[in-house]
Amino acid sequence: MRAFIIVVAILIFSSSRAVSEPPYSGTIFVDPDIITQTDESAFVGLEYRGLGTETGYDRRLGGAWVTNEFFIFDVAYHDKHGTRVRVNTEFSTPEKAEKEAIFYAEAVGRLPSILLRDLDTITIHAGNEDYGGGNRDILIHTWRTRSYLADGILEETLFHEACHTSLDEYLYADPDWAEARHSDPEFISEYARDYPLREDVAESCLMAFAILNRPDRISSTTSRLISEAMPRRIAYFDKFVEFDNEAFAAIVSETDAEVRTIPSLACVQGEAIGSLAGGYEVSMRIRNDTNSDLQISWLDWQAQRIQYHSLSAGTSVMQATFTKHRWVATNAAGECIAIVEPKEDGTWVIK
Repeated sequence: MRAFIIVVAILIFSSSRAVSEPPYSGTIFVDPDIITQTDESAFVGLEYRGLGTETGYDRRLGGAWVTNEFFIFDVAYHDKHGTRVRVNTEFSTPEKAEKEAIFYAEAVGRLPSILLRDLDTITIHAGNEDYGGGNRDILIHTWRTRSYLADGILEETLFHEACHTSLDEYLYADPDWAEARHSDPEFISEYARDYPLREDVAESCLMAFAILNRPDRISSTTSRLISEAMPRRIAYFDKFVEFDNEAFAAIVSETDAEVRTIPSLACVQGEAIGSLAGGYEVSMRIRNDTNSDLQISWLDWQAQRIQYHSLSAGTSVMQATFTKHRWVATNAAGECIAIVEPKEDGTWVIK
């Protein structure tokens, strides 16, 4: 009898463990047909504006904010204006840069319009580094495109990054999203589980889109795994986002109205103490309410600045961090404007 009880207990434990594991390592690899190169694009055309010196992120050499000269192109999409493609001048001529700009602008145009909502720039460098999303930008390293095309997941990767760019800021600040995340049986991927306040929205976004908008392009097994892991997240996207701008506008206005403010610390002697270990993860929205562009840096263990964001006046960005970690906002001259040490989820408003 005792042996039987032990066997039953092992089976129950094994079963619950299997259910609790994310079904995927990362969702861009789930199915290459959710969006394809034959899908219609909202891309209309682009116009060369000349050379410009701008600051953007470059993942090469460990990743850093760098100021480069770019070939600048204005992009026209159906129902979306104000997006620019900036191509690193390492591509040598405006003609070569234009080919790169058209290719990626057209691929981005295959995404649902909601994901272009906050997209100001598409930044293109050479190099075999991961793409990136956020800061109202999609970051592309063209050598990595070869592997994405070989796997058929270029559009799925751009979708993931565009979710960072146009959804992160609002969803992570929305209590309904937090409730959906806590109510679901599991994270959809190991990547989302390991970085819940940085990757959960982008990892879940593509899968919800597949279930709600492309059910005929995924297998029944894939559909079942997604539906079992994240039913509340799917319901959230269906109710609040619907992958169209009209429905999403309500979330934007509610999020802007509800701000749990994280107080700033004084700059005087504030940078003398760096970040400390031992905290727990929180989600911090950083909002620049000044009239000037700011640089946002993490203060490391030795109180040295590690720049993460270049934040234009009137814009904001989401940042996963930890309690006991310190962040500093500086102006163009490198002078401290404000410091923060978050104690909980919320918004750091820099004035």
